Amino acid sequence: MVEAKHLATFIIEPVGGDIMNPDTYLVRKRFQDTETTTSYANNAFSAALQQISTDFCESASSVGCRIWLKNGLYEIDQGPDTNGGLVEWSTEAEGDHVSVFIEGETRDGCIIRNIETAPEETPTSRIFLVRCTFDLKNLTMNGGGDLGITGTLNGINSFGTAISNEIRVDNCRFLNFEGNCVSTGDDAKKMIITNSVFEAGVGDHGMVDLGADDLSIVRNCVFDKTTGDDEGSCITSAGGDNMFIQHNAVIKGNGTMFDGFGISLE
Repeated sequence: MVEAKHLATFIIEPVGGDIMNPDTYLVRKRFQDTETTTSYANNAFSAALQQISTDFCESASSVGCRIWLKNGLYEIDQGPDTNGGLVEWSTEAEGDHVSVFIEGETRDGCIIRNIETAPEETPTSRIFLVRCTFDLKNLTMNGGGDLGITGTLNGINSFGTAISNEIRVDNCRFLNFEGNCVSTGDDAKKMIITNSVFEAGVGDHGMVDLGADDLSIVRNCVFDKTTGDDEGSCITSAGGDNMFIQHNAVIKGNGTMFDGFGISLE
């Protein structure tokens, strides 16, 4: 059993007169009996997260960490990772024993927005390339389509893993993505999406791609693709097992029957 004192706790906050246009980001870390504070430039949020991943998610003894983001705008671009993610959480070899939990202060007040125009390995790029168990809660992820940024950038994506990880998203909002908002590969074990909003997709991809997961749950969500491209589905799957799509208030696709669907189970 992993004791709580062995998990790193990070609090990240924007600093400056306007939290939606911060001067710097302050990262406070408490690990076991040590506390440290590090300041990052306002264009180094990607680097700050990648450093956390390197320190706490990429060794044989890693167990992961918990990150709390205070309200504000966190602009993210291509950081040190060059494996197809703006930030890569864990590695293919170590991910099966690592867990990362990222939580925002309030869903609509804490925004991670992509500003990268040419991410590595386009079109398979992701804001978060996940190779471990990953929880995202209580924040907004913006793919940058409202800034005029194009290119197939995904939100959370775990394709290419060689482990059975789990992806859990709760009370989040995804908008303006050219690619998938959340997707998993054939090796993913479980994906649970609850109480979240998906809207304004600008590309011809699905919003939530359940891949071929062993268990998928999509519950109490809102999907609205009517303002985006006329292709792609709100929810899609490539042959997964045990899929539960329940109590979703709105599922609105766009286009003709051959262009876009609300739900597409292939």
